[in-house]
Amino acid sequence: MRRRRSRQPVEISDEELVRRYEAGESYIGIAESVDTNPQRIRSRLVAAGVEIRSTGRRRVPVEISDEELVRRYEAGETMAAIAGSLGVDSGRVRAGLVAAGMEIRPSGPRRLPVVTEEVVRRYEAGESLRAIAGSLGVHRLRVRSGLAEAGLEIRPSGPRRLPVVTEEVVRRYEAGESLRAIAGSLGVHRLRVRSGLAEAGLEIRPSGPRRLPVVTEEVVRRYEAGESLRAIAGSLGVDALKVRSRLVAAGVEIRAAGPRRLPVVADEEVANRYEAGESMAAIAGSLGVDKVKVRSRLVAAGVRIRPKGRAGKPLGVSDEELVRRYRGGERINAIARSLGADFGRVRSRLVAAGVEVRPAWVWGGRTPVVVADEELVRRYRGGESITALARSLGVGFAKVRSRLVAAGVEIWSGGGSRGRVRTTVRKTPLPPASGLGWESKIRDGHEGEETMNEGSDRSGQSGLIRRRGMVPVYVQIADVIAKRIANGDLKLGDRVPSEKDLMEEFGVAQMTARRVHRELRERELVHTVQGEGSFVGLEGTPKADYLRPLYVQIADVIAKEIRAGGIAPESPIPSERELMAMHGVAKATIRQTIALLREAGWVITIPYRGTFAAPRRSWPEQPGDAS
Repeated sequence: MRRRRSRQPVEISDEELVRRYEAGESYIGIAESVDTNPQRIRSRLVAAGVEIRSTGRRRVPVEISDEELVRRYEAGETMAAIAGSLGVDSGRVRAGLVAAGMEIRPSGPRRLPVVTEEVVRRYEAGESLRAIAGSLGVHRLRVRSGLAEAGLEIRPSGPRRLPVVTEEVVRRYEAGESLRAIAGSLGVHRLRVRSGLAEAGLEIRPSGPRRLPVVTEEVVRRYEAGESLRAIAGSLGVDALKVRSRLVAAGVEIRAAGPRRLPVVADEEVANRYEAGESMAAIAGSLGVDKVKVRSRLVAAGVRIRPKGRAGKPLGVSDEELVRRYRGGERINAIARSLGADFGRVRSRLVAAGVEVRPAWVWGGRTPVVVADEELVRRYRGGESITALARSLGVGFAKVRSRLVAAGVEIWSGGGSRGRVRTTVRKTPLPPASGLGWESKIRDGHEGEETMNEGSDRSGQSGLIRRRGMVPVYVQIADVIAKRIANGDLKLGDRVPSEKDLMEEFGVAQMTARRVHRELRERELVHTVQGEGSFVGLEGTPKADYLRPLYVQIADVIAKEIRAGGIAPESPIPSERELMAMHGVAKATIRQTIALLREAGWVITIPYRGTFAAPRRSWPEQPGDAS
């Protein structure tokens, strides 16, 4: 922070002020010594009739006389050197010299004291102007002007001259050494070497990449043996174009460029390795070629290409064993998991073996359960769960449940979907399974429970879960979601509750919520899309309309309004601001909507005019949504 100076009266007389100022002290220094403002000192001096010196650097001290200044300047010392030794500005020294009547030398580089015979001798011996000037501490133009005044012819500037083109230089060049290498060893420019050799009558070789160090026959032999241009050029340290031009000059037909060709390996060997389970990428990597080359060789050999999937290791089981397990009721997913293979590989092996693959569970379909109703009821009342029954039969959970309901069996449910739900105990008397008496109380893991949370709604689903029962919590939650699907609360293509939603609704951990989704996928009730969530139905099922992007939904609304005549052809559609207010979305969403409508032919945008409904002839041929 700047210190505020005192405004007290200056305790110094005018005579003392004048004496100190005339002695050379500045009024700023006087003001600092008495702790006051410099302007107050200046005004006191002006009032005393003292002429104020112009502001600037320090004056020349009085301890050097004018005669000493003149003597040192006439001796050749510069004003800058004199000022530096005195610690003052060179302008002060100049003013002192002018006041003493001295003629000031023009400013510029230091003058050469005198062009002596030594300077002339050094220049005639070949030393450059720059080297002579550097040794004397002057500018080379001073040396040049001095030599010109002495009558010497100044050499033109340029690269260093070659002392003489000797036989050694000629021998080295004829032996194949380049101009650049010779010039580098002599410390001169290569143009000097070139001009010297030309003066000596030598023919200069054309510049370009290095010449091939081997004869043409060797290059032709290696190329015809299958070696590539790049490999030959790399081994010789030259450019591939040099090798190519040498081969063309020898009449060799150049192979078309492309990926590396397969080494000399039989198609049978490649086919055997692939059929043994080795992947195309592994075969291509071992041969050092592209995977596409291996694939084309396999196709040409008539080998059936496996579909993309997991690693191509062998299944480790015969076709007969696969068929036996599948016909025994095991699902393809279960077989694939037990073998650590992909679903598609197991399915393709079964199809190749002539097995008719059971259709996957389809919403609303009638996939038959290959077992009598009495057997289903017996196993269910014997304590086997619906999930276990469905897995053993290779059908969906809902199929087994619907068969049991049709047979008059009361199914326990861990909760409902919407509205009021009442869960009761089964009251059908069950015979003991083994005579121990307690097996009859185990009914799908839920027998013996009392009525829970009558009148609960979806916000209280956590109360419908028996956390210390024999059935895992995630299975009970999966039963709740499955019932919502069966009741139609969750329709085909709808998004099922996310892990976070399940955690909030049922009060469970994230790992439990994740296992709920896995259980529903194993029951083939839902499928999961990475980054979007889980949806009702198998993979490939279209999503519900409300799950489409928002800009597509808005575009459909506008397109239907144009089609219905709400917006007449060639009439302006609502502005971006109006559409943002109507739909409560951002400007970027509205611009995506307009771009989609424009692409579909519903609207036309005219720069600086706006966006208008397109004429009827520009509408899509078949009426439909904008998407």
